[in-house]
Amino acid sequence: MQNNDIKIIQNLLMQQNKKKQIKALRTGIKGYMTKNNSSLRYDIFHHSSASSVNLQVIDYIGWAIHRKYEMDDDRFYEKIKEYLIDEDIVTKERDNYYEK
Repeated sequence: MQNNDIKIIQNLLMQQNKKKQIKALRTGIKGYMTKNNSSLRYDIFHHSSASSVNLQVIDYIGWAIHRKYEMDDDRFYEKIKEYLIDEDIVTKERDNYYEK
């Protein structure tokens, strides 16, 4: 049985990097699904974050996680942590993996 899932991301600002960014997204999603033995069908749509409540929620989550790790302030993270399924720290070394 195959499930359908929709991922919404903010509009890509740099058109010259669009293909590289899409490749990195697809590689990351494929890696995550392989690691978790998942076979979701997905599409990637590009929207302005101002036009999507979903993107505003994701921006808040990213900001709260950033504050926790970069500013040693977990007040906002504590409000969302029970809703997080998985958390993965991205490093410069891992970023190089996606450029292949």
